Amino acid sequence: MKRVITDDQFAAVAAESEAWRWTQLCDALVERFDCCPSTARRMINRAVSLGLVMTRDGSYHATPDTGTTVAKRQYRRVDRRALLTVLLERPSWRWEEMMGELRSRLGAAETTVRTSVKYARDFGYLERRDAGWSVTARCHDQLACYGRLEGAEGFRFAAFLSGHPKRAFHRWRHQPP
Repeated sequence: MKRVITDDQFAAVAAESEAWRWTQLCDALVERFDCCPSTARRMINRAVSLGLVMTRDGSYHATPDTGTTVAKRQYRRVDRRALLTVLLERPSWRWEEMMGELRSRLGAAETTVRTSVKYARDFGYLERRDAGWSVTARCHDQLACYGRLEGAEGFRFAAFLSGHPKRAFHRWRHQPP
């Protein structure tokens, strides 16, 4: 059975002591929530990244403002079809303008947008030209028949739009477009 420890539960345990050693905090989580040590370790690392716990001189301290209302982490995924639709609005884009427009319109971090742009380049849907970055004819064709994709190229385009294009990319790396 998989155990999940919420941020509020972690904050309550962390507040029980002024300072924790890694092993003490890990053991306390395992004992309190009957979870495995790897779950406790992941929760400690998550708490450090969220600022629930601070590390100082090898010990872990609950932050003073740690309460029972902890903001939930939100992940932003880029809708790659929306990304391509935005890029279709102009015949070509300068890199800075393209990245700024995509970040603001898609509501995602620059690193997330960069990764999706890289996938678009790797899959052959975006290319660098003299005037700037442009969507390819292959991309125009696939967007035009979106919803009724057929054949290998349709599957390839669907893999690009999916949440995990890297998983399917190795299949087409060595095949000609």
